[in-house]
Amino acid sequence: MKQFETSASHYQALFDSNHDAILLSTPDGEIVAANPAAQRMFGRSLDELRAAGRSGIIFDKHGIQNDHLAAADRKPFAGQVRCLRSNGEEFPAFASARAVDGGEPGQDLVMLTIHDLSQMRRLLERRRVTEERLRTTFEQAPVGIVEEDLDGHFLLVNRSFASMLRYTRERLQKMSLYELLHPDDLSAVQSARERLHRGEISYYTMEMRLRRRDGVYLWVNSSVTLAADRMGTSHTIAIVEDITSRRRAREDLEEANRRSYYLATHDSLTGLVNRQHFNECLHEALAHARREGFTVALHLLDLDRFKWINDTFGHQFGDALLKQVGTRLKSAVRETDIVARFAGDEFVIVQTHVDNRDSAAMLASKVIADLARPYSFDDGEAVTGASAGIAFFPADAQNEADLLKYADLALYRSKRDGRGRYSFYEGAMSDSAAEVQAFERDLVGALHRDELCFYYQPQFELSSGRIAGVEALLRWRSKDRGFIPASDFLVYAKDANVNLRLAEWSLRTACSSHRTWIETNGAVPLTVNVWARQFSHPSFAQTVQDVLNDTGLPPNLLFIEMRERVLLDERTGDDVIRRLKALGVRVSLDGFGTDVTALSFLQNHSIDAVKLANALVEWVPGREAESAVAAAVLKVAN
Repeated sequence: MKQFETSASHYQALFDSNHDAILLSTPDGEIVAANPAAQRMFGRSLDELRAAGRSGIIFDKHGIQNDHLAAADRKPFAGQVRCLRSNGEEFPAFASARAVDGGEPGQDLVMLTIHDLSQMRRLLERRRVTEERLRTTFEQAPVGIVEEDLDGHFLLVNRSFASMLRYTRERLQKMSLYELLHPDDLSAVQSARERLHRGEISYYTMEMRLRRRDGVYLWVNSSVTLAADRMGTSHTIAIVEDITSRRRAREDLEEANRRSYYLATHDSLTGLVNRQHFNECLHEALAHARREGFTVALHLLDLDRFKWINDTFGHQFGDALLKQVGTRLKSAVRETDIVARFAGDEFVIVQTHVDNRDSAAMLASKVIADLARPYSFDDGEAVTGASAGIAFFPADAQNEADLLKYADLALYRSKRDGRGRYSFYEGAMSDSAAEVQAFERDLVGALHRDELCFYYQPQFELSSGRIAGVEALLRWRSKDRGFIPASDFLVYAKDANVNLRLAEWSLRTACSSHRTWIETNGAVPLTVNVWARQFSHPSFAQTVQDVLNDTGLPPNLLFIEMRERVLLDERTGDDVIRRLKALGVRVSLDGFGTDVTALSFLQNHSIDAVKLANALVEWVPGREAESAVAAAVLKVAN
């Protein structure tokens, strides 16, 4: 008896805890018992299930299923059925029915077990939708998607990948990655795939080249990860993007930047280092000489009779001669030496690791002899020569400025003594220094004698022909020296006091004159050039503000124009520009493309206007490289 009670208790626990619905009914469909799972599944209590009966919860449109269930006391039933919840929701289920002993003679019952299939159906449908979406994504993706085995053979490719390489998908799925890969990329790709397979990395991204069907190589960016199928077999999935156009654009921009930097640091005519970049090179050479303890000789050279040749035969002839001079100078020096075009017909050589004065003398003699040889041209020959002045670091000078100054004094001695020769700097070269000092004194006197004046150069708007602005150009009408442009006399204004006094006078005079001019001629902007020492002076922005207040010139009508080299100290340059812009003044760069900056400079400073270098503009119609640089400048500037 106890064993029977234990078995009954055991079966009752199984009945109550089963997750499937269990119903006991009579053959005619009356429900006599239902486990908790059945009550939850149908949303009905036991009494409600008894009231509904088997036919009230089994949706049987044609009565066939209920017929089978009614006969389950004679023949077990198993199959899918449709059921109804209390809220009228119909759901699929799997039902099994069989006869069981009702406990009394002649009272057989039917035990009905029902498993709800709705959740499984939802999961299957969700999986179907997900797989369909994945297939759609795979097929419609604008980038290539590729499955490969561990040896690189293509298992599956999408339409974009096939279109990218101009193969059919069927053909690609008979090929491998290595058949398409550029030989120069093979080693890097193999290395990355091996690391991926060993588990050292979870994915890799790499730019590589793949050969198209027509033999053209495309640059692609491939992101590769390791995956496994349902059987656990490992394979790789790669997302492949065609970046050929982007890569070419990047290479073009890099080339434009390189070309821009080259043009900014080299003389456009001779290809030698230009004056601005030479200053950096000389600074680095002297710093290196200080560390290593060697001597540097600076050779300053000036062509003899070049002005006469240029004026007699024309600038085109003169330019051709300067090109040949540059070629001869480069062939005369070592790779460690520096050759630069310093001015129109003035050149400079920085000779490093000089053993003694004789080494410098040998180079100077060779250079002078080379430059004295006749120059051949299509329409004849020309003969010129060169004079040189030489100063030594550290024996003669301890810094760049003095070294250049002393070499210039030595050059003056060579010219004075007959040209076609070289001279070493000597401390007693006072005559030349006195002449320079006299020039500087005359310049200071010019401020008081009203010998300085402005010539105004109009700026036209091409579309309408109207005057869009004017630029003030400083000139010196010297009683003793004649008419002198600013480019010829400002180099002598080296003394800070002279330089700054002249700069402030120029700014104030130009603004005052323009304020009077616009009253009768209309408001157009005025451009005034400033110099490096003037721009970098701590009081420059305040001086501009004082001048505007004193003269009454509207700030928006003033353009402060400078060369790129003025902004070498980016922190100082940014600070001054911000202060000027705060006043309402506008800022422009002059001669962009010949000084020390590159394209990125335009993005780092708040510049209102950019003037391309004359040489760059002249070459745009006929030279592809310069046209690309000019286009890049315009794109960045806009």
